[in-house]
Amino acid sequence: MKERGLSSKISIPDVFDSNQFEPAERFERWRERIAPAFSMERPIRPGDEYQAKHEVWDLGGMVFARADQNGGRFSRTEQMRRQSGDHWCVLYLKSGIDVASADQTAGMQESISTARAGDLGFYSLAQTCRGVMREMKALTLYIPREGFAKQAHDFDRLSNSIISSPRAIVLGDYLQSLERQIENCSTADIAALGLATRAMIAACLSPTADTVEDAETPELWLNRTKAGRYIRAHLGNPCLSPQHICHSVGVSRSKLYRMFESAGGVFRYIRQARLHAAHKLLTEEQTARRVGDVAVAVGFTDISDFSRAFSREFGYSPSQARANASEGGSGLQAVEFRDPGASLISWLNGRA
Repeated sequence: MKERGLSSKISIPDVFDSNQFEPAERFERWRERIAPAFSMERPIRPGDEYQAKHEVWDLGGMVFARADQNGGRFSRTEQMRRQSGDHWCVLYLKSGIDVASADQTAGMQESISTARAGDLGFYSLAQTCRGVMREMKALTLYIPREGFAKQAHDFDRLSNSIISSPRAIVLGDYLQSLERQIENCSTADIAALGLATRAMIAACLSPTADTVEDAETPELWLNRTKAGRYIRAHLGNPCLSPQHICHSVGVSRSKLYRMFESAGGVFRYIRQARLHAAHKLLTEEQTARRVGDVAVAVGFTDISDFSRAFSREFGYSPSQARANASEGGSGLQAVEFRDPGASLISWLNGRA
């Protein structure tokens, strides 16, 4: 049973892969992709086929991106700055080198920064700039100025710099954790992570008593995501218990209960996950399985208890769910989310 199939709505990124295009087209396609943020150019070398993969998630006004790309020169012109907003950009460099020179603008000085693997860079898209990067892997978070009005002064002071404070290290670790978890998040988790990420950014880059307190939430959400993945992967174990989950995630029982407090408790979360997994098996599988077999497959030991719980959750019985699906009804089947018109430019301009 695949873990992804057990979530009702899995958030799917907007993906660009240069290998989808002919070699001669690849760089131009990549340049179009990244155009809202930067203009790209590179030296023309015979036989050189540009490689780039770019995955983007919408975090509710913020954009989280993962990139693996060849090097090249980049710039941000005055016209681009006017057309695509003045977001800030947090860059965690996993490998490669990125050198950026930002021009002086109102309130911000001209500066040059060099980011290497493991560095966390902070940049303002309100500044024009130019630079060069070597083949690199990076995590990028685009954050809108409107969403951080109280922190704007502190953020502008950090613009176009490599941040090496202990809090920056924490933020870099957080972005790496976000990368590991986000692929298996539901759309509800993504929305929550957006709020948590805002709190973490404010606490790490503009720390005050209030922002530091708010930043305790992201750790809970990340651990809850890990716990949810473990639960969904082990639903068939009727003995699944908080002790198992605590050991897997590395949290205490009290923290585990706190993580699932908003969901009505960890036991309620497990039961709902089992019921939704059962619903998927009953309505989407091509080969018919008996209701009792489905109940056992998702961890129920009492078929009557399963039927009653299923009816309370969905408003109809397991047998009715199967009949509805066989007759072409949709019931509450799993839905994957993807905005077919999604792009970096739509998020940067329309969802700030």
